[in-house]
Amino acid sequence: MKPIIGVVLALGLSVSADNETKSQFQRGVEALEQGIYVTAREVFEPLAEQGVAEAQTNLCGMYLNGQGGPKDVAQAARWCRAAAEQGEPQGQSNLGYLYRRGAGVAQDARQAARWCRAAAEQGFGTAQFNLGYLYQTGQGVKQDDLQALHWYRLAADQGVATAMHGIGHIYYLGKGAPRDYAIALDWFRQAADHGDPMGHTKIGVIYFLGQGVQADRHKAISAFFKGAEGGDPVAMRLLSKLQLEAASSAHERASAVAWMRKAAQLGEREAQFQLALILFIGDQAPQDMATATQWMEKAARQGHPEAPYLLGETYFDPSIALYDPAKARKWYQKAVKLGNPAAMSKLGHILENGLGGVRDLPAAYRLYETSAQQGYAPGQYHLADFYERGVVVEKSLRQAQHWYAKAAAHDIAPAREGLARVTAALKRAER
Repeated sequence: MKPIIGVVLALGLSVSADNETKSQFQRGVEALEQGIYVTAREVFEPLAEQGVAEAQTNLCGMYLNGQGGPKDVAQAARWCRAAAEQGEPQGQSNLGYLYRRGAGVAQDARQAARWCRAAAEQGFGTAQFNLGYLYQTGQGVKQDDLQALHWYRLAADQGVATAMHGIGHIYYLGKGAPRDYAIALDWFRQAADHGDPMGHTKIGVIYFLGQGVQADRHKAISAFFKGAEGGDPVAMRLLSKLQLEAASSAHERASAVAWMRKAAQLGEREAQFQLALILFIGDQAPQDMATATQWMEKAARQGHPEAPYLLGETYFDPSIALYDPAKARKWYQKAVKLGNPAAMSKLGHILENGLGGVRDLPAAYRLYETSAQQGYAPGQYHLADFYERGVVVEKSLRQAQHWYAKAAAHDIAPAREGLARVTAALKRAER
């Protein structure tokens, strides 16, 4: 669940405006609704300069979306602020949105909460939901699930579907209210009925996992399909996985993969990762290593924890045409920062041998040591080898024996050989 994205436009004018102003404003609204954006902007500009708050709100949205002219977030922020400072609730809500995103203004969660609250207290449903979200996530305000539930309920009373989803989410997690899957399911259904595709997705999860209801794969797939058709990339990914598990023909597999691809194209990180795996393996779709790598890199850039290591593996595999030790080094380094012990061992090997860059034995030793201490057998083997040969550290057959033994316990064949070798050397030294 996320805050409502996008800037709401003002389509009505306060009753205090004179007839000429109302007539001009209405002309702008009609042009806006018909998609004649240049005309709409030409109408709203002079009205905004005259201080008509609703016209200022509309200009904010048009500048932010690039309607009727170039996109200009600084101008969008200027007009949102002008409307907000006049107390226009949509302008206040929009300004809060801009502060939260850092669009046209310095990102400032406190200011986002301030302006959302100003609009929310005037009864503006979008702002009420967004303020609830800020309370739930602790952005700009002290985290408070009860306050989140309060504002969600006010927004839900006005038919804001995402607020209904938010209430369901609170009951689903049991934070801010007792966990109750039945109540959560009811709110997710209301959200779905009001046009929230993520409501369908959560219904699917509940039926798939059997949370408070009898597990029902058919109902789960049906709900995921509705969420996917509504544009929710998470629903697309989950639908794809269930369809792939049941697919019995090339046509069914292709249809399932198409949903995963669409979710990936929408930027869903896990879908990008899963699509990359599908294309890497090649059993559900034609193998395409180059495209798979592109999707894996997209997932990695979004912070997927497993993607950097798999990219390192891909670029470090000489049997693949993409083999590139320098790129492998880069991606293993990213995986190391995420604490991956296998990446530490692989990067240590790269640095030990100077593959794809400068040789660095001390750094290789440190990586092997950290990997070994985390229980990764190849790292233990390499660390033992350093101790046996006295590379970087003082030669120590006892330390070599210790680490070879640990690696050998994981059935590492060279470690068994090393263990036998140093054990024999230690016995000879004791005679």
